[in-house]
Amino acid sequence: MHAIVSAPKANRPRRSPAMEQFFRAKTDHPDAILFFRMGDFYEMFFEDAVLVSQLLDLTLTSRGADADGVNIPMAGVPHHAASGYIARLLEQGQRVAICEQMEDPSKVKGVVPRAVVRVLTPALVLDPDALDARANNYLAAVAADGGSYGLSALELGAAEVRAATLHSEPDVLTELVRLDPREILICELTDTLADSLKRALPRAAIRRVESVQLTAATTEPAVNEAIEAALRSSGTALSPASRAAVAIALDYARRAQPGTPLDFERIVAYDMRTELGLDEAAVRNLELVSTLAGERRGSLLHFLDVTKTSMGARMLRRRLLAPLTEIEPIRRRHDCVEAFVADAVLRDTLRTELAQVGDLERLATRASLA
Repeated sequence: MHAIVSAPKANRPRRSPAMEQFFRAKTDHPDAILFFRMGDFYEMFFEDAVLVSQLLDLTLTSRGADADGVNIPMAGVPHHAASGYIARLLEQGQRVAICEQMEDPSKVKGVVPRAVVRVLTPALVLDPDALDARANNYLAAVAADGGSYGLSALELGAAEVRAATLHSEPDVLTELVRLDPREILICELTDTLADSLKRALPRAAIRRVESVQLTAATTEPAVNEAIEAALRSSGTALSPASRAAVAIALDYARRAQPGTPLDFERIVAYDMRTELGLDEAAVRNLELVSTLAGERRGSLLHFLDVTKTSMGARMLRRRLLAPLTEIEPIRRRHDCVEAFVADAVLRDTLRTELAQVGDLERLATRASLA
């Protein structure tokens, strides 16, 4: 992961009011690429500009000079085309802070007010251009408590958090491989687990959570209130470790959407003992969701997936990677299959109707955060 830092104090330019805004925003979000709105463009400066020019093959120019007369690196993208560039940055594991003009420049005397309105990360994005509609886009968090581990998987598009309690690092690795998250927040990361995660999940952005961040997340009133409300609604109980993991994920998501309440109505606790654990080698060698070459086409999921909705496709993928182990739930699924096999008219009618249904999970979340 590339480090993103602001310009050294000794080299800072004689600042215009707009550049003062830039430095304040960059100070608040030092680990994100700052997309700074200037009229019809988003502009990046200093090391952000250098990094973006390399990752996106953009022309690197300059804007003014610092106190020593050295040109300030700058790169920019048109406002109307920014989503495509941002999607490419997220695919490479970067974080992007969007600093918008908060008022119409034509109606403002002097400097236009600007503020960071959201931080986009690989797992915290709702733009369809940056998402695979047929796969979940999880933010995973792992917290340790004594000899157990709490794991949470937050799906921003579904406004849902899933949580489990695990008892060993191999269990943690197995579950993370099954979830295939785009980002992983983890504390007490051993070298063994770090190496295993990088090998098994090369696309995941792995971010270490320091003890001070863990404490802040678990004691944050807004986070605890959200957890309590969701637990009351769902009737779910969490272990201390899984609650800490949920708090880490919710706090991370909350900080990425300043000023916007994140209402996660469902916190679902699940027990891995009710599902067959498939380790990294099994998932890869059986080519369940991708071939050995990394392609979806040719995998078992590719042949099975004739679903009519994105929501159904995501559910099929989850179920394929988590076979049930208890007889009664298996029989209930078989009963559902039997009902549709026996009634072809109902089956065809339902498939026709479902084909008209949009991605309600992600559309509803996008509307609530608009």
